[in-house]
Amino acid sequence: MRRGATSSLIVFMLVALVVGVFAPASSAQPGSPADAPVVLRAKDVVARAHTDGAGTSVDVSFTVANRTARRQAGEKVLLFLYAGGETRSLGTGRTPSVPGGASRDIEVSAKVGPRVLAGRYAVMVCLIRKEPGRCASTSGKPVRVRRPVLVADQASVSWDPVGVGRSTAARTVRLTNTGRSWTGRLRIGVDAPVFSRSSDCSGLRYGLAPGAGCTVTVAATPAVAGPVAGTLQVGGRSVEPLSIGLRASGLAPAALTVSPSTRQFEQTPRGVAGDPVMFTVTNSGGQPSGVPAVDLGGSTDFAITANGCTAALPAGGSCQVEAGFRPGSVGDREATLRVAAIPGGTTTARLTGTGIAPAQLILSGTQGAFQPQIVGGGGGFDSMVTFSFQNTGAVVTGRPEVTIAPTDDFKVIRDDCEVELAPGGVCAVEVQFLPSAGGRRTATLQVAATPGGTASVELAGTGLAVASLSITPQSFDFPETVANNVSAPQRFTVTNDGDLETDAAVTVALEDGAASHFDVVDTTCTAVLVGHATCTVDVVFSPQASGPKSDRLLVTAAADEATSARLTGVAARPAILTISPPSATFNDTLIGEHASIPFGISNTGDRPTDGPVSLSTTNADFAVVGFCGVLAPRASCTVNVVFSPSGSGPVSGRLDVATNAGLAVSADLNGVGVKPATLELDQTEVNFEAQRLYLDGEAKRTLKLTNTGDESSGVLDFSLTNTTDFTYWAEDNTCPAVLAAHSSCTFRVTFFPAFGGLRTSRLNVTGEPGGVASATLQGTALLTPGSSFVVKPASATLRFADTAVNHESATTTLTVVSYGDQPIPLVVDITGDWVISSRDCPDPVPAGTTCTLGIAFKPTSPGPQTGRIDLFQIPSSGGYVSNQLRGTGL
Repeated sequence: MRRGATSSLIVFMLVALVVGVFAPASSAQPGSPADAPVVLRAKDVVARAHTDGAGTSVDVSFTVANRTARRQAGEKVLLFLYAGGETRSLGTGRTPSVPGGASRDIEVSAKVGPRVLAGRYAVMVCLIRKEPGRCASTSGKPVRVRRPVLVADQASVSWDPVGVGRSTAARTVRLTNTGRSWTGRLRIGVDAPVFSRSSDCSGLRYGLAPGAGCTVTVAATPAVAGPVAGTLQVGGRSVEPLSIGLRASGLAPAALTVSPSTRQFEQTPRGVAGDPVMFTVTNSGGQPSGVPAVDLGGSTDFAITANGCTAALPAGGSCQVEAGFRPGSVGDREATLRVAAIPGGTTTARLTGTGIAPAQLILSGTQGAFQPQIVGGGGGFDSMVTFSFQNTGAVVTGRPEVTIAPTDDFKVIRDDCEVELAPGGVCAVEVQFLPSAGGRRTATLQVAATPGGTASVELAGTGLAVASLSITPQSFDFPETVANNVSAPQRFTVTNDGDLETDAAVTVALEDGAASHFDVVDTTCTAVLVGHATCTVDVVFSPQASGPKSDRLLVTAAADEATSARLTGVAARPAILTISPPSATFNDTLIGEHASIPFGISNTGDRPTDGPVSLSTTNADFAVVGFCGVLAPRASCTVNVVFSPSGSGPVSGRLDVATNAGLAVSADLNGVGVKPATLELDQTEVNFEAQRLYLDGEAKRTLKLTNTGDESSGVLDFSLTNTTDFTYWAEDNTCPAVLAAHSSCTFRVTFFPAFGGLRTSRLNVTGEPGGVASATLQGTALLTPGSSFVVKPASATLRFADTAVNHESATTTLTVVSYGDQPIPLVVDITGDWVISSRDCPDPVPAGTTCTLGIAFKPTSPGPQTGRIDLFQIPSSGGYVSNQLRGTGL
């Protein structure tokens, strides 16, 4: 850029207009009078364009010259781009003031606005307004505004197939201006009606700025099945056209078809299920079907036997349905198999079939009655009957099978029905009647084939049985009968079970003959017995001895016409009483106590006792406990005999058992009564001589103890209720631990009173057994004249347990006994670390009484300690006691 030598450089930036304004070259600028003189002039215009991410900017430099001699104020500057006769505003500004005759170099930078299209431009600078003389243009290299470049984020858009008439999901295409100038308003469209689009690009008045972007949303709605293609087209005045491929595919709707669409079933016999036919259901559409519903309409002789179409079919998928034909009658039948789904539609198949008469065997002609035949006779011509069977159906039968049930009396002797029977065919079966027993005999002849069914005929004939004897009852056990007595009669009935009479007269006999214990007392079986007739025989049981008996009743008409009945019975013994044990000796029993022995009484006979059994004893010291009543045969009872001796010594008696009929049995009873151990003293009161308290010695007495019973005593125990004044001396005791029956011993007791007055005690000698032997002991203690006392214990030295310093030991008690007849004015003096811890001795101590003093050790220092306690009275003539005290302090 050139700069005048006399001018200063003024550089300012003009802000680019965001939206440019097209103005004609001849238009005047507002506020600039058309006739204003030209005083400032622009010249030497130079321009250079450069681009960046924000677009294209133009740097312009020019010189403003003042053609007058005086300073001119600044003026408005207009910048334009122009090409091909059109101008486009680039920006505006103002010049600084310029001195007269001077010039200023000016630099301006302006941004190309959205209205400026790509191309090559000259730059024009105008002062105040655009008119000749006020404007100057670049004369060198033009300014180039580069074209915008529009790109898409994807070259093509495709969708997964969708059903015809349904829309795909929307897809978005991002458009971006990667160029250095505005695109201008964009035009967006698609070239196929299948596709639709919407965009936020079309509303941009000036299109996309450099680096800016917008989106286009596209979707497809196929109208027909199959692939479809199109193009998303984007264009504008300043951009190269952009094409984006679009691809979609339409799926045909689900459509069900069934194959075969018609089916003729094979001719099928009535009531027979023919072979099933499989139908295939296919979804020929491009979309899944709904779950198929399968049904049959028309004749009910058709039925769906298996249905595999229970789920939706994918496109091209198939399933199978099986249908069967079972005609219920003869003739043509038709039905429609219908398969429907939503979606999928409905498809049908036509089913036809013909029912024909099945193979059917029937009896033709003869019925099944036979002539009577003798049992075991071998049969003759009249014992045979021929039966004919015919196939009345329209189908050949299977191979017939001939059976007779039961097979005891009838048998097939000829069978022509061994091959299949054509429609209308006939075969024959010959049957013979050979009865196995008399009376009416029946069976069933059956001819069966598959197909063909079963034809049957009932066979009947009468068997003529020969004479045959039977007896009722076949055995009889007679009630128990006492030997040499006769039972009640038992009737036996003899029957001719045959259809023919016996060959001879009926006879009756006993197998043992005269030795039998049974007798025939009456009979009607004395003549020929016709068929199915009866006669009777009366038999009694008449035993001659006891025990089980048996025989057989024989009934005979001919060698092969006989029967018999077994006879049994028991001859009974009369009632017989026994007793066990037959005698009994009781253990020695104390008087007042009891002993018991059980006795078993039995009836060993075969008859009950005649009335209840009576029980008694011959001695009152024995008693029966229990009751037997009537004893059944071979039954027993148990009673107890109790021995309760009323005195000592041997006792005997007898247990008698008897019945009203004179049966009797007895058992001897023996026992010994024993007196219990009993302790007795020879004295029950013992009086001792009077003793002077603490002056006289002890008084002694010897006592005798005797066990008057028949048994030894228990362990002896000697006790006194007052052991202060009375004593039991064990060393003077001759009594053993246990005193034998009827033996004696001696022992000694003494009286040494501790207190004055009358003193008493109770002496008890105890043994179990033996009881208690007691005696009362008493004596008098005499007081000494004057006042006197003693101290217990009488030890000269009292020792105390080791005791902690300043603590008291356990108390030691001294008992003061006043044995004079005068009170004692007692004085107590104690030295050392000992204290009187308790005292109940009054002052004075009454005559003939006792009191106590408690002494405790309370050391004041550790180590062994000694002290002294003195007890005396004032005046001292009545006694003096002194004790040493010893202990150790810790």
